[in-house]
Amino acid sequence: MSRPSLSRGARASNMRWLMSLAHMEPSPVNPWVMLRAALAIGLPSAAGLALDQSAAAALVALGALPAITGDNGGPYRNRALSIGSTVFGGALGYLLGNLAAGHGLWTSAAMMLLVLAASLIGTFNNIAAVATLQFATYVIVGSSLTSPLPAWLPPVLVGAGGLFGLALTLSGWIVNPVAPERAAVAQAYRKLAAMFAATGTSRVMTARRDMEAAMAAAYDAVLAARGRAAGPSPRLARLAAQLQACTPLTNAALSLARAGRVLPAECARVMNRLADRVENDAEPDARDDIAALRAADMPRSYWVPLIVVVIFKPNFGSVFARALQSCAGSVVGVAISATVLALDNGGIASLLTVAALAALLPWSIRRNYGLFSAILLPILMLLIGALQPGSWPIALARLVDVGVAAAIVLFVGYLPWIRIERNNLDHAVSAAMTTLAAYLNTVFQADPAKRHVLRVQAYARLSDLRIALQRGLSEPRLVSRRALAWWPVEVALERVANAISDTAWSIPAGQAAPAPAQVAQLAAALSGIAQAVDQGVPVQTDAIAAPAPALQDVAAEIESLRAVLAGPDFTAAPGRAATSTLHQV
Repeated sequence: MSRPSLSRGARASNMRWLMSLAHMEPSPVNPWVMLRAALAIGLPSAAGLALDQSAAAALVALGALPAITGDNGGPYRNRALSIGSTVFGGALGYLLGNLAAGHGLWTSAAMMLLVLAASLIGTFNNIAAVATLQFATYVIVGSSLTSPLPAWLPPVLVGAGGLFGLALTLSGWIVNPVAPERAAVAQAYRKLAAMFAATGTSRVMTARRDMEAAMAAAYDAVLAARGRAAGPSPRLARLAAQLQACTPLTNAALSLARAGRVLPAECARVMNRLADRVENDAEPDARDDIAALRAADMPRSYWVPLIVVVIFKPNFGSVFARALQSCAGSVVGVAISATVLALDNGGIASLLTVAALAALLPWSIRRNYGLFSAILLPILMLLIGALQPGSWPIALARLVDVGVAAAIVLFVGYLPWIRIERNNLDHAVSAAMTTLAAYLNTVFQADPAKRHVLRVQAYARLSDLRIALQRGLSEPRLVSRRALAWWPVEVALERVANAISDTAWSIPAGQAAPAPAQVAQLAAALSGIAQAVDQGVPVQTDAIAAPAPALQDVAAEIESLRAVLAGPDFTAAPGRAATSTLHQV
C-alpha cells in the first residue's frame, strides 16, 4: 500500500522541481541602466531607418549588444575592462567568422576550432568567460550572415556599435566617479543592519554570510578605487574608514549573540540610517551614534550551433535547466516576433519593440534564463531580419532550431557525462576543506592586513561550493540528490570557517597566538578529512580534541564536521559504504 504514496510523493517532488525552473531571482530595477540599454540598440536602429540603411544599422546594434550583456556593475574601471573585453570578443568573432565563411567543410572546421579555443580561454576567469561567449556567438553569426556591404565594413560596424555601447556605459563616470564604491560600502552597512535584526533568530547564519559577502565586495571596490587614484583621495579614505568601522560592530554583535543576548531593534534602524548617509555622502547625525548572464538541413541553421554555445556555457548555471528554460523562452520570443512583424509598417513597430526589449535585457538576464531567452530572441530576429529581409518565413524554423539545439546539449553533450558532474561536487567539497585547512594553518601568524586577504580567499571558496551545490539542485535527480546530501557538510564547513575567523580576531592585543604546532595539528586533521572525501574512503573514527584552550571552538566545529561525515546516516565513502546516504544517491 506504500507504493501509491511514494508515487504521489515523487510526482509532487518532480512538480516542485519543474516549478523551480520558473523562479525569478530578485533584481532591483535601475531606470538609467534600462534607458542606456534601449539607447544602445534603439539609436542605431532609428538612424538606419531614417537613412534607409537598416542593414548597416543592424550591424551596429548587434555590436552594441555585448556592451549590455557584459555589464555586471561594480567600479567603472572593472566595468570598462569587462565590457571592453566583451565588445572586443564580439567584434573579433564577427571578423573571423566572416573570413571563414563560404568554404564548405573548411568553414565548419574553422568554426569548431575557434569555438574550442574560446571555450578553453573562457575558463581563466569571469571576464574571459563572458568575452569568449560573445566571441563564439559572433563567430557563428559572422560566418552565417550575408551582407550587401563591402567585406571589410560589417566587422567595423559591429566594432563601432560595441564602442558606442561602451561609451554609454562609461558616461555615468562623468557624473559620479565614486558612486559604485560608496554604494558598496552602504550595502555593507545594510547587510550589517540585517544581521543585527536577525540576531537571536534562525536567520542569523544566512544574514552573516550575506554580510561577509557584502564586506568583501566593498573592500574590493574601495581598494580598487584607491589603487587607480592619481593621488590621495579624502573621499575614498573616508569610505575606507567607514568600512573598517563595521568590524568592531560585527564582533560586538556576534559576542552578544553567543551570550544569548538579542540586540534592540533600534540598532538595526540606526545602521540603516547610517547606510543612507554613507550612500548620500552626508554627515552622520548625532542620533545615529551606536556603540557596537550556413544552412545545413534547415534554413539558416546557424541558430543551432549558436544556441548550443549559449546554453552549454557552464559558467552561467545549470546546463540542464537552461536547456529547458531556453525552449520555453524561445516559444514566447517567436510569438513576440510574429506579432511585431504582423503589425509592422515601415519598420516603426520593429524599432520600438527592439528598443523596449533591449531596455529589459539587463533586468531579465539576472532574473531567469527563460525570460532572458524570450527577450533576446526577438531582438536578434528583428535585427537579423533587417540584414536579411524576408526572413519571417523561417520564424517557425527558429523554434525547431531551439529544440534541436537543446536535444544536442542534453543527449550528446550533457546526459552521457552526468556522473562526472556528481564527482565534481565531491571534489568541490574536498577543495573547500583543503582551503579552510590552509586558512587555519596561516591565519594566526599573519599580520592584520594579510588576515583579511586569507579570510576573503577562504570564504570565496565556500561561496564557490554553495554555487556548485545550488546549481546541482536544479540538475536531474542523479545529481540533485547528491547536491542535497552535501548540504549538511557545507553548513558544517561554514561553521568551521566562522570559528577560525572568530578565534583569530578575538585574541586580545599582546596575548600570544596559539603555537604553530598546535594549529598545525588541527589543520592536519581537517586536511585528512578533505583527503578522505576526495578519495572516497571513510573519515577517521577518533574524535578531534583541542590542542590548546584558545582553539577549543575551532576544534569543536571540526569535530562536528567529522561527526557529520562519520555518522550512521552519512559517510565520506560514497563508493564503498552500501548503507551511506551518498552511496544511495
